[in-house]
Amino acid sequence: MNNNTFSGPIPPVLGNNTKLKRLVLSYNLLHGNIPQEIGNLSMMIIVDCKYNVLTGSIPSELFNISSLQSIDLTGNSLTGGLAPDICSNHRLVELQGIFLSANQLHGLIPSTFHLCKELQDLSLSYNQFSGKIPDEIGYITKLKTLYLGINNFIGGIPENLGNLTYLEMLSLRGGSLTGQIPHTLFNMSSLKQLDLVNNSLSRSLPSVISQCNLPHITGEIPANTFRCKRLQVIQLGDNMLTGSISKDIRNFTFLQNLYLADNNFTGRLPAEIGSINLKELNVHGNHLSEYGTHGIVSTSGDIYSYGIILLEMFTGKKPTDDMFRETMNLKCFVGESLHRKSLMEVLDSDLIRDVEQFSEVVQHFVSSIFCLGLECLKDSPEDRMSISNIVDSLRKAKIEYLAIRGKAEKV
Repeated sequence: MNNNTFSGPIPPVLGNNTKLKRLVLSYNLLHGNIPQEIGNLSMMIIVDCKYNVLTGSIPSELFNISSLQSIDLTGNSLTGGLAPDICSNHRLVELQGIFLSANQLHGLIPSTFHLCKELQDLSLSYNQFSGKIPDEIGYITKLKTLYLGINNFIGGIPENLGNLTYLEMLSLRGGSLTGQIPHTLFNMSSLKQLDLVNNSLSRSLPSVISQCNLPHITGEIPANTFRCKRLQVIQLGDNMLTGSISKDIRNFTFLQNLYLADNNFTGRLPAEIGSINLKELNVHGNHLSEYGTHGIVSTSGDIYSYGIILLEMFTGKKPTDDMFRETMNLKCFVGESLHRKSLMEVLDSDLIRDVEQFSEVVQHFVSSIFCLGLECLKDSPEDRMSISNIVDSLRKAKIEYLAIRGKAEKV
């Protein structure tokens, strides 16, 4: 019953269907409270009511269903807190996923989640939880994803989060966390993504770096930092990092996106970077020289950076925006819109606010700019346009735009 336009409250009589195993009501317009009668469904495996308009608190009865494997209430307007003994009755022996992000929940995070022995996914981001992140979370031994970002936490990052050997995704962004980044975080061999942006963490980097997106960090990246070999994304842009980029970056054999823009790196871009199958490389705003395999200085890195800047200017988006995850990046975002001929959907609305009467003119011009940007972003440096050809293409696009616009104004 998901993806419809059902409205009104969830009927309490659903609690009479004692053989019901899956309750999937997501992506509707349901409102009101979650009936506590749902707790009577002793055979329930999945409760999925995400993205409705549900209000009130989460009934404690839901967490008494011993067969429950997943509860997803993401994207509602639920309030209240979570009971401190939420998992302490040892009934939730099958529970694997708790997804409560994007609500208005508050209070402390229960310290009993670790008693849910099968828990693999815990998502509590975009709420109003406060206090410290409980140390006991480090004892949820099977945890693979932990999303706690955009809350009101205080204190430091628990050292024992490094005990989560299966953890792949960790987001603590947008809180008020302080102190140093525990070294233990960077010894997790399964870790693929670590997001700590917008906190007040130590300005010194630990000796081992994972995927980080940290604001206003200073100092050098130590040469022995590249141990988390399964990392797919490194985001250290918009900081004050110095020194050179280590040749040991070649150890990141799974790396797809490397974003080091707007720092103070110097020296050569190591040739070893060519041994990684990168999908996106952004080092603009530094003091680097891009070297090919023969050690010859090249401007190809600047061409790539210029392509990124063009796409940023005309889409109003950055490569580090939250929408760009896994296989989707800024380059693909624009490329797919070109293929679908839907450029106006990705064009920054601020750019067309005063020229809507020239929509065809604008679309022709934007198409030229986006094509130029994608030419600059060719994977192989040898395939990228030269600076002189870029200038010629920009001049041509400008002349065509003014000519077509002039004709349109006369009509």
